[in-house]
Amino acid sequence: MELEVVSLSEKEQNFKIRKQALCHQIETRQKEIEDQQKRTQEMQEWFAKEERTLLKKFEHDMDIMDKISSAKEGELMRQLERDEKLRENETLSRMGQIERRRQALQELKESYEKFEEQKALDKEADAMAKRKNFMAEVRKAEADFNEKIRVVESSLQDQQQGEMIKLVDEIEHEKEAFYEEWLNEQETLKKEAEEVKKQKEQLQKGNEEQSMTPECMVCWDNLTPENRALLDPCGHARLCVDCALEVFKVKKECPLCRQKIMKKPILCPKSLQVAS
Repeated sequence: MELEVVSLSEKEQNFKIRKQALCHQIETRQKEIEDQQKRTQEMQEWFAKEERTLLKKFEHDMDIMDKISSAKEGELMRQLERDEKLRENETLSRMGQIERRRQALQELKESYEKFEEQKALDKEADAMAKRKNFMAEVRKAEADFNEKIRVVESSLQDQQQGEMIKLVDEIEHEKEAFYEEWLNEQETLKKEAEEVKKQKEQLQKGNEEQSMTPECMVCWDNLTPENRALLDPCGHARLCVDCALEVFKVKKECPLCRQKIMKKPILCPKSLQVAS
């Protein structure tokens, strides 16, 4: 009898020890779970903060890029205007030089004509020969001078045209790069707006159907905020949770629109439900 009492006492003591060990393991596990949840929450907050920081940085970079592009375009236009004025001044200067040389040549012709008139009576034959030679030289000099003027004007025009084409190409290249980047941004924003609009229409459609259909379309039970299911991605909410889970297991398609159900149905949030 005493052995049995001792044996029962030892078993009871062993049971208590095992119970205490299990309780300690449970408490340790609960602390680990709480720590894991806390770290998860901190990571989510960190990711949200990083996302806001990156978004602000992106907007700041876009503003800087717009300012730089505008400044560069303005600088190129001002440089083009300065070069144009410089070329105009240079052209006017060269035209003035040409005009002065032409006047000098005209004066030379007039002085020669006066000289010929004075010597015509005494040495007409000799004067005629000299005149022919001189006129030939004058014509040659005039031809050389006109050729030099033509070469200078042609060179000046080619230089001006080349510089103008180069500056225009640089401006067009800058504009094309800027417009292409702007169009890409607008396309991205348009896609995001269309996606938001589509989701909004699906939610509105689901809300309208919720308000018109208070019963489950499978089992005909009344739908309440506690049993109404939401299908993803079509947004219909005309099934109770039990029927929605059964449909997801068997067919995986909405019985109303026949669209494929991508995720496991969930309880429809109260904020999206419309009172029947």
